Amino acid sequence: MKLRRLWLVAFAALLLTPFMAVNEVSADDGNLVITLNKESYAAGETITVTGHVLSAEAGPITIVILSPNGNMVSIAQVEADSENNFSEDIATSIGGKWKASGTYIIQATHYYGTAQLEFEYGGLMPAELG
Repeated sequence: MKLRRLWLVAFAALLLTPFMAVNEVSADDGNLVITLNKESYAAGETITVTGHVLSAEAGPITIVILSPNGNMVSIAQVEADSENNFSEDIATSIGGKWKASGTYIIQATHYYGTAQLEFEYGGLMPAELG
């Protein structure tokens, strides 16, 4: 009986692991931190960038995304809030500037420095059944 319970617990944990996993990645240069909500994205998904700067009073944060061939696919300028945090949602698309699959680079630049991350991009989002 104990073996059966142990097997059921192990099986349930295995099934739930993908739902509990945290995929977020972050970069920290000591004065500027950026975090992505996932390590990889499919075409059409929204990339959520969050971060923290040493001081919001030093001006806006510039967020640039570069494709695998070095082309700029997105640029945004955001302000940090009163607690020095910032957030930006970046829409991707199927085709256009986002046509290349591969490793993309996201850079956040602020008066205090630059933080950079890589993420994987490509493929299509799975269709949702309604």
